[in-house]
Amino acid sequence: LFRLLVPFAMVILFIVSLLLSGGFFRILAFLQFVFYGIALTGFLLPTTRTSRIINLGYFFMVMNAAAVAGFWKWITGGCATAWQPAYKER
Repeated sequence: LFRLLVPFAMVILFIVSLLLSGGFFRILAFLQFVFYGIALTGFLLPTTRTSRIINLGYFFMVMNAAAVAGFWKWITGGCATAWQPAYKER
């Protein structure tokens, strides 16, 4: 359950760190901005994913985007809820 909350917590943390005054919160906002820039670089320039830091940022953001997409699909009723076994028992 908490895995699905991470993307929303990241957005809230970014907004809060932009709104709060103080050097610590400005540094947090800057570091998040840099991290999102690294992930965007990996998305826009796939050849840069050979760098471990760019690949890590890209992977982290893609996984969170997939969690949001899956959550949205579940909330809007777009996913099947019936499980079908892969084989029948004898």
